[in-house]
Amino acid sequence: MPWYYGWNVVGVGMTFQAITFGLTVYVYGFWVKPLSDEFGASRFDIMLGLTLLNVVMGLVAPFAGRAMDIKPIRLLIIGGAVAMAAGFAVAGSAPALWVFVAAYALLVSLGVLMAGPLASSTLAAKWFRARRGLAIGWSSVGTSIGGLAMPAAVTWLIASEGWRHAHYTMALIVLVGIIPLVWLVVANGPEDKGIAPEPESTKPHLIAQAAMAKNWTTRGILSDRSFWAAAIAFGFLTMVFGGVQAHLVPYVQDRAIVGENPAILMSILAFAGIVGKILFGAATDRFSHRLLFYVTSTILAAALVLLRLSPGFEVLMVASGLLGLATGGFLPLIGAVVAGRFGHLAFGRVMGLLGPFTMPVAVLGPPLAGYIFDVTGSYVRAFEVFLGMIVIAGIAVAFLREEDKRPKPAIVPAQ
Repeated sequence: MPWYYGWNVVGVGMTFQAITFGLTVYVYGFWVKPLSDEFGASRFDIMLGLTLLNVVMGLVAPFAGRAMDIKPIRLLIIGGAVAMAAGFAVAGSAPALWVFVAAYALLVSLGVLMAGPLASSTLAAKWFRARRGLAIGWSSVGTSIGGLAMPAAVTWLIASEGWRHAHYTMALIVLVGIIPLVWLVVANGPEDKGIAPEPESTKPHLIAQAAMAKNWTTRGILSDRSFWAAAIAFGFLTMVFGGVQAHLVPYVQDRAIVGENPAILMSILAFAGIVGKILFGAATDRFSHRLLFYVTSTILAAALVLLRLSPGFEVLMVASGLLGLATGGFLPLIGAVVAGRFGHLAFGRVMGLLGPFTMPVAVLGPPLAGYIFDVTGSYVRAFEVFLGMIVIAGIAVAFLREEDKRPKPAIVPAQ
């Protein structure tokens, strides 16, 4: 069987996600101690950088998603990389905490949005049909690869260069690691390369979905119950994951126990995420999306229960693995839910429209956990609140249509 060029595009998507996501979401917790020491800031204040980053992403996402459906994605990704590099440079020279926060909110956010999961999953949805879930799953592996590599790299950079020069080096990594590769390999779809697109699935209801893909309007998307079920369910699940992940490093550092290296936990989390994305990405082409959501939610809840018990480091490693497996599962799942119900032609638009509704909930995770810690001196109550959020997400996903049951549009034969 000849090699399909779409896998090259997926590979590049994995690469730029590993860089942009790995240098932000997976390592932001490493800045808590240095910024606290230098500026005397509380954890709530420091986490505003990550919170506002997500807020800006949510506000801009509808425009970015629509642009990715109609504009050259290659140029959008390169533009995002330049913005991220500029943001890291500004953050590294910040004279006050508010400048650091603003750099992440206004510049780094554009890099994560334009050169992150939205771009990679949109490319996978455009290049693949029958194996779309598998392709989205593999493309999302990039975030976990970044989580596997970047925490150790940033730990070394902070120790050898300090947090400011670490940011300058991160800016260089973004420019050199993303722009040349994207420019040489990425194309919007198989048609741009003169390649025949992958055939659609042989499943009747998926064929109907493909035929209806062009019928979606913004009004139609916003009036569909599956859109709102996905927005609420994935918004709360992202809130939980973001809150736990952002505070996992300081959670371990607070224990001040010799031999407990938070970078090890982040690497375990990232490696488990790779496994989860591949397994659940392939599963979305075969099994009920609602069922898979409940599986990932249960795994995530189990991780929170373990963390709440303040266990030994060995159990913390197990909790990190469960956390990575669960989040690795739901990242390709949301792409499969959107592609399976709205089609590949409207994929970017739907994913973008989800942003303003999921982000206001999702961004509460890190500052909420930080506030609870500042008030109680512990993360226990935060973990309990997050368990409640998982229950809300489970109720919401019950309203998700299992498959598109609407009739296939009539096809008028050529005269």
